Amino acid sequence: MLSRPFATYCQSAPLSGGGNLQVVLQFKTGVELTEDLVMRLDRPFRALAKMGQWGGMAGDSYAPQQSTIVLVADGTRHGIGGVRWEFEVTRVHSGTAFVIQNVAHYLHLNVAPLESLVLRSQLLSDGAPVREELPEDYEPHPFIVNYERESTQVSVDVDFSDRQDPVAAEPFREAWDAWYEVAAHGGFSSEDYAPEETKIFVEEELQVTSTGIGGVFDDVVIDDAGFYCLINMLEVLHHRLTPITEVTIE
Repeated sequence: MLSRPFATYCQSAPLSGGGNLQVVLQFKTGVELTEDLVMRLDRPFRALAKMGQWGGMAGDSYAPQQSTIVLVADGTRHGIGGVRWEFEVTRVHSGTAFVIQNVAHYLHLNVAPLESLVLRSQLLSDGAPVREELPEDYEPHPFIVNYERESTQVSVDVDFSDRQDPVAAEPFREAWDAWYEVAAHGGFSSEDYAPEETKIFVEEELQVTSTGIGGVFDDVVIDDAGFYCLINMLEVLHHRLTPITEVTIE
């Protein structure tokens, strides 16, 4: 079980008038919540919502194309020393809460020290701890998946079914970048990949061609579930924009 340097409080009922997934970060006394700091805190939560719009948090429970996350309130000051985010989520895996807790841990270590994290959602049980379970991929896949990750350098290659104008898949770039932001902010930490050790860097930027897309990451220290979430997002790309025949992650 992961040890957190801040308290986490879970409530199953969101406050009325907001989104159905609410997040409050309460910072330690003395932290000055400047505009620049709040903008910095916003980054991973905006990225999580963009990921969610491409089925990234569907897990193995829901078809990714039926799953979504919409950010309805970002970086709102909450009382003294707190910042709140509100999301409207549909058919997301309960592990979404664990991803958020991991992001909070990263922010505590690298941006500003936290006193507590408050999560309000029907994904949670009152007073119970966040389940340490990351979302995985939804099966059966509509394309061939070759997953052979063996080192800290990981390439992702996606082959389209037919040659096409590269512009057709360009909208996925925002989703790809959002996935990286969540990964780089510790979202895919786990018992095997501690928050203090989690990292990932871009070795080769995403390339979008007429036959597929691909990119390379280096110094990859994240749980495999992070790439399973990316596979779910590629499934939405397959259904929404351009059919895929094969995905290779190695």
